[in-house]
Amino acid sequence: MKVLKVINNNVLSCIDEDGQEVVAMGRGLGFHAHPRSMVNLHLVEKIFRMDSEDMESLKKMFARLPEEHIEISHQVIAYASEVLDRSLRENLYLTLTDHISFAIDQKKGGRSFHNALLTEVRIFYPREYGVGRYALDLIQSKLGIMFPEDEAAGIALHIVNAEYDSSISETVYITQALHDILEILLKDTVLGLRTESIYFDELTVALKFMVMRAFRGEQEPHSQDSRLRVIEEIYPEEYRQAQNIIKAISEKSGHEVAESDAAHLAIYLHRAADPEKRKSEE
Repeated sequence: MKVLKVINNNVLSCIDEDGQEVVAMGRGLGFHAHPRSMVNLHLVEKIFRMDSEDMESLKKMFARLPEEHIEISHQVIAYASEVLDRSLRENLYLTLTDHISFAIDQKKGGRSFHNALLTEVRIFYPREYGVGRYALDLIQSKLGIMFPEDEAAGIALHIVNAEYDSSISETVYITQALHDILEILLKDTVLGLRTESIYFDELTVALKFMVMRAFRGEQEPHSQDSRLRVIEEIYPEEYRQAQNIIKAISEKSGHEVAESDAAHLAIYLHRAADPEKRKSEE
């Protein structure tokens, strides 16, 4: 692999063995490198292969941003890949690095932003939010800059975007829909959901993927188990609320959600409901 251009001390534009342009990253990779020299492969930590438009954007971003901002983003993405154990879209390096650098510059200028979806990100994307918290601790340790928790949620949304191959606007819109659904559920005094229980965690996971599927126009195949037909009779309050949620999801996503989803959701609601609360309401 040969060097095309030294972008900074840690990043090179290169030509690989197939004659394709790639961007290589590694600590000290750019030291003593020059065009047409061979790349020290022992120092390469990451190789980017993107379409030409994203590649140009990546090179320009790496050239203009402080190296410590790039390194922080690199460590955050490596950590995310490890703890989530999922493949992340390559352009996360482009979107997250730019986001982190912008947030740092804004904080240095005395400006910070409130994230209205902080609670929903913590509830529906707990592992991604944990990555966001890791990023804030890393920024503080390396740069001495402290961010509020809102920024952890902002970073988490970029991780979710790369994890589920959606646009950042779609990810935010889905999270806003989850916010509205959560409000409906928490106002339900009949069910009295136990937000601290593992069953509530199960409910939030089911809701998250139900909303994601709806926004993509996908239908989850369900078995025609005869038990589903009697859920409304067995759990009338849960089924009533599940229908409200299904209607809200359909309206927000623009796609019809299967009636069987209401039956499955009613079961999750029943498990998460407070039995003592239900008895007092009966």
